[in-house]
Amino acid sequence: MKGTAEEKVSPWPRVFAIVTIFLTAFLFFLFQLVYRPSVSDQDPWVKEYRSFLESQDDGNAMRPVLDALNTVDWESFHRQKKAMRELALGGWKDSHPEVERVLSENAGLVEAVRESAKMESVTFPTTTDRGVDAPRPPFDLLESVAFFLTANARFLEAGGYPNDAMLRLGETAILGQRFCRPRDEASLSGHLAGLAMIDLSLNGMLQVVSHTIPSTEVLQSCYERLTVIDRDLVSVADALEADADVFAKEIISRGESPARLASGLQYYDRNLSDGDARQLAGKLKSDLPTFDDQQAKLWEAVGGALRSPYPSRPVMDDAWLEQQTPNRLARMYFPNVQALAVRETATRSRLRLMRAVCLDLLGQHQEARALLDPFSGKPFRWGENHVRSVGPDAIDDLGALLYEPNRGVVSGGDIVAFLPPIAD
Repeated sequence: MKGTAEEKVSPWPRVFAIVTIFLTAFLFFLFQLVYRPSVSDQDPWVKEYRSFLESQDDGNAMRPVLDALNTVDWESFHRQKKAMRELALGGWKDSHPEVERVLSENAGLVEAVRESAKMESVTFPTTTDRGVDAPRPPFDLLESVAFFLTANARFLEAGGYPNDAMLRLGETAILGQRFCRPRDEASLSGHLAGLAMIDLSLNGMLQVVSHTIPSTEVLQSCYERLTVIDRDLVSVADALEADADVFAKEIISRGESPARLASGLQYYDRNLSDGDARQLAGKLKSDLPTFDDQQAKLWEAVGGALRSPYPSRPVMDDAWLEQQTPNRLARMYFPNVQALAVRETATRSRLRLMRAVCLDLLGQHQEARALLDPFSGKPFRWGENHVRSVGPDAIDDLGALLYEPNRGVVSGGDIVAFLPPIAD
């Protein structure tokens, strides 16, 4: 429509990077709050998973990936991580010989992810009945893998191979989805790493299609892959509930010893000094008799909220939390669930926007316009050169204001996917 805010929307590649940088940084920050990071390249979780695979048949889709991780030059990954991150987010505009060397020398990982994407069966080691010291998927290591895979795809794009770039990004998104496990295999660190990997892949895809129309076969393949991810992506509620169970077991096992209870509290709040932890343990000891029941009640409420459609969810802030349980111990392990819920919905919104773009470019306009915005529960809004989600505030800004989480996770602005220019 002439003269409206619709005309103000124009491809702005930087916004993709802004959003993804913030979301990835937020996930890493949340991970740091919840877990003590591993500093070893010989990561305990990778070792455990490889041992687990020895008892499995050859059909586990993670086997080629784990085998390839064993051959990666982690020193070069760490050295070039910042550069790979920038290229993954913003694309290649200049030559980067050192990163190109890393891509070439570790090309086996790209091939392993391709092979894995063709396989369907996936099983992770169970996290049921695990303690706080049990190995978990290493966020930092998996983040480096995500930067490497996405930088490689953007290198193909810059070299004039957008179709190959789109396929590699789709395979990386599949790998990310596989780290978002059902409850018996779930952990928050793995789920956060999986979401970050999906986000990086979608950021790349959205940038590619904002200026290039991939082939029909590639568009169809990407649409089908993203549809499966959209359908099968496990709620973050599973990961939160699994880790809350670990917290509950730790607290109950330490309850009879003030010193052990204090050390358990320090694991979940690393800002606590020894003295403060002992003092807090003394105050919270009176909550131990009702802790188990109240913990279960709290996470039943959280899980129900997270699995419900976004428009009908309550705001899971401190006031809501206190309404669910008076038990202070039960409330202690409670990451910023509201921010995480918005974060996950933003990922699903971008996922579905990319599906809509694929359908539109395939000429399936009616199907594209039938896809629902997870933030509103209604169809996406379409402009002359874009399709948009109303974003976390559920207000349609006509694409004139773009959602930037650094202004606040629940802030104004639309999540926008730009369409490629139409040739004259």
